[in-house]
Amino acid sequence: MSLTSKPATPRIFKNAFKGGIFTLPSLQRLVRLTFITGPRALLTSRLSPRSASYIMLLCLPAIMLYLAMTVPSMLFQSPDQEAYFYFASSLNHDLSSGYMLALSVLCMFVALTLPAASPDPYTAGRS
Repeated sequence: MSLTSKPATPRIFKNAFKGGIFTLPSLQRLVRLTFITGPRALLTSRLSPRSASYIMLLCLPAIMLYLAMTVPSMLFQSPDQEAYFYFASSLNHDLSSGYMLALSVLCMFVALTLPAASPDPYTAGRS
């Protein structure tokens, strides 16, 4: 019986050193999921009420932004309406609305991806 220590056999973990989310294959997979698989699943399968309500809620920021940017400038078109006209014109030309625009675009992309990410209720799942 030997009391000298021997090095243990190295364990190989397949998923221990994965690349980040911003690698080329993962970005290609995300783009494919968003623009091909998601809309295809949206148009060809039945949606559950839960998935449909999530899609509607994710589209709500884009709709609200569109209404906030267009309705005041359509209603108050002349400078005779004083504060309302200047509010509508500053809202229409404000650069801080870019954040809301980016958020609404992100929500729309997630809404396109959502049908592909939800499990299909008509297929048997593996356990």
